[in-house]
Amino acid sequence: MTLEGLEVLDLEPDFASLPTIRGTRYTDRVFLSEANQVISYRGKHPIHSLYFRWNMRNRVDLRALEDFFFDRKGKWGTFWTPSWHGELYQRASLLNTGTTLSIEPVEYATLFLVDTTNVFRLGNYIFLLHQDGTLWTPKVTGVSGTDPEILQLGEAATKDWNVGECMIGFMYCVRFLDDELQLEMQGPNAATVSLAMQEVTNVDSEADNAGDPPIEGIAFYDEFESYDVAQTENLNRGWGWLAAWETEVRYDFDNIFVDDLSTYSGTVNGTTVVGNGGTGTFVAS
Repeated sequence: MTLEGLEVLDLEPDFASLPTIRGTRYTDRVFLSEANQVISYRGKHPIHSLYFRWNMRNRVDLRALEDFFFDRKGKWGTFWTPSWHGELYQRASLLNTGTTLSIEPVEYATLFLVDTTNVFRLGNYIFLLHQDGTLWTPKVTGVSGTDPEILQLGEAATKDWNVGECMIGFMYCVRFLDDELQLEMQGPNAATVSLAMQEVTNVDSEADNAGDPPIEGIAFYDEFESYDVAQTENLNRGWGWLAAWETEVRYDFDNIFVDDLSTYSGTVNGTTVVGNGGTGTFVAS
């Protein structure tokens, strides 16, 4: 099975050892002498790590997992995996040939289906696991309604998916976190395997947005389009350092670095500081 040209690891884990998902964010921390630190959370969404354990009872499944791991060359290869969690709650049954899935409200359009151009972004693909073992991985192409929310699927169902008979969750685009595969042998035809994976947010290369003119030192959180600041093209890749911060503009400092510019209407005008004694200017409008 493949999605968007990448293979799917569809071998069900051992549900007696619960699959685990943890969300983290990349961060930058700034030390201002001995004063409070400034921390910025980079990226538009968390990075998820998934931990699965398989309890193999035949050589065929064991060899399939081994081959999949070594074909990916450990941490180098990207692939898809279901979360094997019930992350979405089904409101109504999806019958054979149906193309819409009714779910409990989760603000899907604003939290998950926010970038359909990057099909590897979390929320573009979901999975349905039927109690008979059938796995289906349709693409979500649109969302309508508020309660329930209706997911428009990119393909029609080929069987009935009744409420209470299936698990629904997200497909994650991931890579392995290890370069070695460790098998715990349990007998001639049995072994247990544990593997960790981490979500990959950018599968395709992405050009830097330097702006015009370019400004150095941008290193922090994305997206300033909705804020009233100058040089938005330069800033939409992150926060840049600005100097000097006099006491009377401390309030504006707090707005930029603490309050996400939500109440800031000033103008940024100057060159960012790159940490080696560079200077810039701050001009309030």
